[in-house]
Amino acid sequence: MYAVGEIMLIMVGILLALQVQTWNQNRLLEQDRRELIKNLKADFSETRGYLIEALYREQEGIDVMSRFLLEVVDDEKALSANEIGTMSKHFFRANRFAPRLVTYRQASLSGSIQLLRNNDLVELLHRFEVANGSQSVVYDLFRQEFVGGGPMEIRRRLGSLGGFR
Repeated sequence: MYAVGEIMLIMVGILLALQVQTWNQNRLLEQDRRELIKNLKADFSETRGYLIEALYREQEGIDVMSRFLLEVVDDEKALSANEIGTMSKHFFRANRFAPRLVTYRQASLSGSIQLLRNNDLVELLHRFEVANGSQSVVYDLFRQEFVGGGPMEIRRRLGSLGGFR
């Protein structure tokens, strides 16, 4: 009977140890999940600031381009090449919006993105990253075309745009 009591005591001890281990693992996973969410929120807060700046630059460019177009059609207004160059640069400027995706990318690579336990959110984050990649490709193509062709090629051939005065 004494042996049965010892076996029962050992089994209770093992079960208790397993329960404590499981509880501790769940606690650590929850802590990692909270840290992931906190870091994602910080990244997206920073991204929001970047987006506000990009929108401001876009609006500034639209305002300058509108003024440029109004002044170009005004027969009374004589614009110098310098004024044209300064104002028209907005036609050839692409504002790059680069969101902060460090936490998302690290979590995706490590597999810890699954800590979010929300497949819809994970899918939305993935689609956001894909859309950002597409936007980056368009931006890079625009930059390549602008720097390698168009206005820059005219400038290379003429030495400047001063001949348009």
